[in-house]
Amino acid sequence: MKGQKKKIITITLMLMLLFTAVVKGTVGSEDDPLISLSYVEDVLKPYVDETIKESATFVVVEVSKGDSIEFFAGTEIILRSGDGIISIPKNASGGFTDVTAGVDLASGDEAESNHLLICPRSDGRKIKAKSKLYLMVRGSYEII
Repeated sequence: MKGQKKKIITITLMLMLLFTAVVKGTVGSEDDPLISLSYVEDVLKPYVDETIKESATFVVVEVSKGDSIEFFAGTEIILRSGDGIISIPKNASGGFTDVTAGVDLASGDEAESNHLLICPRSDGRKIKAKSKLYLMVRGSYEII
């Protein structure tokens, strides 16, 4: 998941460079293009479309009993089955946002099934599996 962010940033920077060159007219010309239109349409556009599509959908993640899953800023989580305990680093302010209940979950709280949780920061917020977990996750995570 971290790799997806790097890919999106790289593509964005490449496109910004391309558009800057076209607007300024200093780099590339009709006889010496920066990249061909067919390359953009056949290679770059499908890659960008797939990357955006992947980051916009939930994926099912299985976490074994005893393992933890760490989330990064903006990640959305729905616990489908199992028992998970919230773990927030001591230096963090706040916890996971439970959008369904309208509360902030602190360290030691149980994650409730079918509640939409949002991780506000990339500072080590986790859910520890007391039993095997099945989660739906949209965003970046790491099983540890």
